[in-house]
Amino acid sequence: MQAESLSRNLEGFARFLSIAADWAGHHLDLSKLAAAAQVARQSAARYFEILEDTLIVGRTEPFTKSPTRRLVQHPKFYFFDIGVRNGLLGSFEVSSDRIGLLFEQLFFSQLAAGAAAADRDVRIASYRTEHGAEVDFIVDTGREVWAAELKASRHVNKTDLRGAHSFADFFGRKHRSLVLYLGTERRRLEGIDVLPWQEGLHAIGL
Repeated sequence: MQAESLSRNLEGFARFLSIAADWAGHHLDLSKLAAAAQVARQSAARYFEILEDTLIVGRTEPFTKSPTRRLVQHPKFYFFDIGVRNGLLGSFEVSSDRIGLLFEQLFFSQLAAGAAAADRDVRIASYRTEHGAEVDFIVDTGREVWAAELKASRHVNKTDLRGAHSFADFFGRKHRSLVLYLGTERRRLEGIDVLPWQEGLHAIGL
């Protein structure tokens, strides 16, 4: 960070870092981040690049572009460690309004750490249509493609399968769809495996 001359505007960088921690797990919009942090967009772009270069944040790119279906094309971003993010926010409470994003953040950090530990080139993307059908993580290990939707709940029902069905229809190729949740039982619902999230990580091989 010294090499990037951040000392010229540590206050601006500190504001940006706090805003980035608050918005982690959402789609990346540098213009909105810059406005919220009260810094120039060019500065916000440089600050975010530094966070990526120092491995503080990582991103999931949108899965792909499509000539026939409008997909959200903004990447999502996550912090490397959920404790660091919570420390920046000054909150370690797992409240009902935070648990979904915290669950995603935890899973992303485990995916990224597992890939790094195994020295594997794993592509982690996200999928979302303009109508709101989404899958949190599309994981391409090079051997298999996994569509993993996370549910921060101990219960999963058929309405939770909308994203997985949408992706299967869009992708049209062989892959594995999973719904990973906080429960303890394995189920199969409409051809989709519903697993405790730890078992999902093991199935993906990370």
